[in-house]
Amino acid sequence: MLELAACAPSACNRQPIKVYITTNPKTVTDMSELIPGNKGFENEIPNWALVTVNRQMFNIGEPLQWYVNGGIYISYLINAFHAYRIGSCIFQIPASHCNTPKIRSLARIPKNEALIAAVGFGYAKDENKFAVAQRRPVDETIVSF
Repeated sequence: MLELAACAPSACNRQPIKVYITTNPKTVTDMSELIPGNKGFENEIPNWALVTVNRQMFNIGEPLQWYVNGGIYISYLINAFHAYRIGSCIFQIPASHCNTPKIRSLARIPKNEALIAAVGFGYAKDENKFAVAQRRPVDETIVSF
């Protein structure tokens, strides 16, 4: 799955992504307590992947481009999980969140890497509850110019 996700395009083919994965039950529990936005089902996530981007691979004229590259990679990762019938959920990790330094420390993420998001993943249960949102009609998303 990670080989498929590695096919994601990146700026000038720099491939600045790293994925920190834990399947260790103790570390998963510790991480679940820190990830924002997973309250109510934090004890049901069996594995975590943290996606980071090396900011040093971008110059001063490319501010915040690491988030674009990270977002593209995450979409490929989620699609790869889906292709292998692995359930997943993306969790934003705001840089300013009070738990972000703790997450970085637990995963041993160096300061030069931007923490883009966490992805909880594992085999889905036979029956699941999940939020479903009506998708916006395409004609509301297209702007001709």
